[in-house]
Amino acid sequence: MIRSALLLIFLCISACDAPGPLKAERNAEDLFGPSENNTVVVEAVLIVGSPLPHINLSRTAAPNETYDRTDVTLPGARVSIVQGDAVFAYSGDPAQPGRYIPPAGSPSVAPNTVYNLQVVLDNEPTVRATTTTPTRMHIDHVALVDYDNLDRELRRLQLFSSGDPYSAPENQLEYIAGALVVRIQSEKQSVSHQFSMLNLERDSELLFNLFDDEENEKGEEDELKRRATSPLVRAQDGQIYMPWEGINYAGRHKVKLFAVDQNWFDLVRTDNVNADRGAGEAGQGFQRPLFHVENGIGLFASAAVDSFAFFVHP
Repeated sequence: MIRSALLLIFLCISACDAPGPLKAERNAEDLFGPSENNTVVVEAVLIVGSPLPHINLSRTAAPNETYDRTDVTLPGARVSIVQGDAVFAYSGDPAQPGRYIPPAGSPSVAPNTVYNLQVVLDNEPTVRATTTTPTRMHIDHVALVDYDNLDRELRRLQLFSSGDPYSAPENQLEYIAGALVVRIQSEKQSVSHQFSMLNLERDSELLFNLFDDEENEKGEEDELKRRATSPLVRAQDGQIYMPWEGINYAGRHKVKLFAVDQNWFDLVRTDNVNADRGAGEAGQGFQRPLFHVENGIGLFASAAVDSFAFFVHP
């Protein structure tokens, strides 16, 4: 679960190592100044109701250097998470340098709670970060509704709590034959939400053809991934519409809905490295993403999560 959460957003962090598609428009120095070479990078996401996560620590490399993760891992740090009067001292993973493991028997991550990260390094400033976890969130129901009349519910999907959602007749969906609306229950509205969509098949067919030429079709299919992430979305009156963008292949799909904290929200909305410069996207006014990590960069964040599933037919 933690890995799934990190996959949603750590492209934002990798953007600090190389300017990517904006290279022709902005110099590397605009995004990555000399002072940020060798900067500590934090990677950790706390999931409400799950055990404390492992923490990855590494250092940045200069834009003109070949980036090899094994060369920039950061072992030997003294790492802890503090919650109230409780201090959870992490230990280094002997099998994976730069990865730190929480102490055995640590309690599950609590909702609406402040957690502080401390990374102590010899002869360097202490790296600190804070997250306030969202409230618990669960999916009440998922419905297929009519595009022309969003108040007209065509049918409700079966959730995991009711059996196998992939084989349930009501979960057999025709591609874009309706809108999917997710109704959530939460004591307090989260800052924002984000969907993670995963196609569980290995070789199911593409749901649409963009080219008539078979060779071009194959090339386009290679470019479309079976895992996708939605933009940030806000709940309106406890419901969220799931975008079909990112659902590229037929077959089984598992969708996770994350209710995210302020740190996650700020990092995603201010990551403009891969943004369309002419689209006026939020965050393009930021020269540097908002990391909320003192004496470092990266992500120390939290989220609540629930999931649902369906089968898509062409």
